Order: sequence, then structure tokens, then C-alpha cells
Amino acid sequence: MLKHVKTKILTVLLIFFLILLAFTLKTQANVSSTTFTSYFPSNSALAFQHENRFVTLNIISGTLNSSECTLKFDSGTGQYTFKANETLTLKIDYNVSNVQVSGDQNNNNRNIQSGDTITIDTGNNVYINWNILLEPLLPMMFIIGMVGLFAMIAGPLYGAKQLKKGEYYEGFRTSLVVTVVGFAFFIAWLAL
Repeated sequence: MLKHVKTKILTVLLIFFLILLAFTLKTQANVSSTTFTSYFPSNSALAFQHENRFVTLNIISGTLNSSECTLKFDSGTGQYTFKANETLTLKIDYNVSNVQVSGDQNNNNRNIQSGDTITIDTGNNVYINWNILLEPLLPMMFIIGMVGLFAMIAGPLYGAKQLKKGEYYEGFRTSLVVTVVGFAFFIAWLAL
């Protein structure tokens, strides 16, 4: 099949990167709705979840009653909008990256903290937006640490190979640079 060592190595690396690419590219699910009706009485909750991330609207008092609701979300963002038919108080709990609310008592768009309570008056058009920071398949610092470990091993091996050939300057220079950079990457991984 493959007779040359370099071709074999390049083929293995190509397959590795294609597999890594296949795992990191997730399908993007988009949900978009037309206007719908929602009715959630006091002491109930409305939750939106993506994998292990969630946004929960707990109705503390009043009723979340609206015939003009829309919901849009994908794997990274979401938006729930409604026009309040009654006055109500919401407590918003979440573990996503960021939640912004606007329209409650005609307030502008602002960030809120998990556990904050907002009051919504009758007729308010409320927009609740959230963002989820997507995480890569593998932690980047782990990859940097493994590259550093490989460089700390490969640098001296390359230098020894060049020294055997009699290329002292090339062997020492490249070996030193690769080893120092590898050491720095490895220490950076351990430090974080």
C-alpha cells in the first residue's frame, strides 16, 4: 500500500485531524416559533434547557399570561419574548453565560444575575435573551500541554540526530528553541 514512511505519517495525521474535525463540528439545531400562547400561574416555572445549561423563569406572583409569545434558540443563544396580559413578578435562575432582559417596566436591555427578580407590568413587551459560550471538544490548555511535552522530548532527540551528522550549530539551536518552547507550553498547562 503505502511504501514511504512520510506518506504513512501524513496519512495518519490527516485521518486524526479529520476525526477531530468531525467531533468538533456539531450540528446546529435552530428552533424558531411563530406566535403562541403561554399561561403559567403563580408558583410555576418555565425552563429552557440545552444539554446541561438552563434558564428558568419562576413565577413568584401574578400569572405569565400572554397570547403573543415567541421563542427562538439554537445551540449558542436563545430569546423568549412575550407581551404581558397581567402584572407579574419573575425570578430568573440560570447557569448559562449571560442573560439580558428588556421591556420589564419599560427598562432598557440590561444584564441580570441568576436569582434576580423582575417585575413586569400589564402591556409590557418583555425580551429575555441568553447566550451560551460553546466549549471546544478538548480543553485547549490540555492540548497545549501535550504539544509542550512532545516538544520537550522531540527537541533533544532532533538535536542528537543533528549532532551525529556533524551539524552542531543547527542541532544545538533547533534543539534549544524547541525544548524551551515545549517547556513553556508544559508549564503553562500545569499553571492553569
